Amino acid sequence: MLVNLLAIAWGGAMLINFAWHRVATNPKASETGGLLSFPGFLNDIPILWLVLGFVLILGGLYYAARGTRSPSPRSPTPRGQRSHDWAGASSAPARR
Repeated sequence: MLVNLLAIAWGGAMLINFAWHRVATNPKASETGGLLSFPGFLNDIPILWLVLGFVLILGGLYYAARGTRSPSPRSPTPRGQRSHDWAGASSAPARR
């Protein structure tokens, strides 16, 4: 457990280190010597922040469009209780 906590702390520290704006680790597109060029104000945003923002915005749009239509996972039914299908009908055999 201690090793896992240390690994998470180390990973968080490395993420902060890479996200900190420096030309060597997280340059702006305008600081790459012409290797990258984005339109407008995007040239003034560090590349890691730009990619992170793009992924978060795209994921949010996808979740807004599709996330509400995905079904909930079924939970296991304890013994002795009947399980119900999605339509509400019991899956237990009918009694005659």
